[in-house]
Amino acid sequence: MKRYPIKRRSFFDEIDDAINDAFSRSVVPRLREMESMKMPHTGMTETEKDVVFTAELPGVKKDDIKIDITGDAIDVSVKSVEEQEKETETGYMYKSRYEGFSSSYAIPVDVDPDNARASYTNGVLIVKVPKVKPAKGRKVKIQ
Repeated sequence: MKRYPIKRRSFFDEIDDAINDAFSRSVVPRLREMESMKMPHTGMTETEKDVVFTAELPGVKKDDIKIDITGDAIDVSVKSVEEQEKETETGYMYKSRYEGFSSSYAIPVDVDPDNARASYTNGVLIVKVPKVKPAKGRKVKIQ
């Protein structure tokens, strides 16, 4: 006999039900739509020569992506504004939509931001920043 586990309702299921009861049906779909605008999936790896940062940004235009690199962080921001105008027999319609996010990701080693390279293909942003050797310390004799 095949057994199927019983799924218990989570705390979030209870909150979702409470929201559905407290607000009109039009509010909950909007909240779900807002939830879908989460931060992108990102990753950072090190190779022998580079720190490689990746971010999945499907549907984003290359011109809407801004990357700033300092010695210890990669700042990525996306700003997308979409406007539609349409004139019909019955009237005029105007829609606008703004989507965006901004986040900073710490770089674990010393890097050379001036020689960073970035590419954006099929919704995946890849930023490669060359590593630099940390400055060597020196011993100081106390006099």
